Amino acid sequence: MRRPIQRQLLLPMLFVVLACVAVASVAGAWTGARFAREQERDNLRRLASTLADAGFPLTENVLRQMAGLSGADFVVLSDSGDVVRSTIALAQEEAVTLKGLDERSDPFRQGSDETVTLATKRYLAARLPVRTAAPRGVSQSLCVLVPEEHWNRVARRAAWPPIFAGLIAAVVAVGLTSLLARRFTQPIRQLSEQATAIAAGRFTSTPLPTTDDELRDLTASLNRMSEQLGHYEEQVRRSERLRTLGQLGAGIAHQLRNSATGARLALEFHAAEVPSTVDRESLDVALRQLDLMETSLKRFLRLGRGEQVPTAEVSLGKLIEET
Repeated sequence: MRRPIQRQLLLPMLFVVLACVAVASVAGAWTGARFAREQERDNLRRLASTLADAGFPLTENVLRQMAGLSGADFVVLSDSGDVVRSTIALAQEEAVTLKGLDERSDPFRQGSDETVTLATKRYLAARLPVRTAAPRGVSQSLCVLVPEEHWNRVARRAAWPPIFAGLIAAVVAVGLTSLLARRFTQPIRQLSEQATAIAAGRFTSTPLPTTDDELRDLTASLNRMSEQLGHYEEQVRRSERLRTLGQLGAGIAHQLRNSATGARLALEFHAAEVPSTVDRESLDVALRQLDLMETSLKRFLRLGRGEQVPTAEVSLGKLIEET
């Protein structure tokens, strides 16, 4: 199965980067959600303590305003468990459920959460005594009810920014990793195309990459090889042309030799028929020139066949006289 280098480079780096981004995003989301919940706990704890220690009556209007500000519901119970004031409608058995909550002077501490279900809705609940706002001789308690949906919404609101930032970082990481992988694979693809062209007999050169690295060295080596192969091809072609010309010249020389031999024989027959009293100097010169021509053609034929031509020392003056 073919595995491109781009995929081999991209997938491991991308896996590591995305894993780091995912871990960082999850850790940031978890930390943000936990911090938001702790901050919400502190706000509710301060609000509950303020209402419990308030020097003003906890009227229904006051409770509703506090509920609008905090997102929690409030219920004031009498010592007997009756609902004195409430921001939500409660049945008698639900009031009994609230009466069963433990009174805490410092509510909403980590690990001390109590949950109740009122009208099919789950709440984180805390009950604390009302110290100053209750009439004299009357013991009252304040129940603070935080819907679990509100609690989860606070956590989600704090967790989404790190997750969203992680998604953006993942997209950026994918883009940068793809560009980085392409930066390595594109020169390799160009080198592959150049090698294919060289194999097909096209000895072209590829522009050198701007970055001085191993890929640049490899490109330079391929360019040198392509240039040398081009020179070798030119030399082979020149040798082939010379060999072809030599063969053609040998054929022509052979034909000329045959013609010269025929002419020599004709002159010799003619010389045999001429009386000895006649001046034969012109015939002797013609025969001597034909001998020289045959000698030159024999040398040319040996050269065309690639035979070793024998060499010998001769007198330059004699050679000039003969030619």
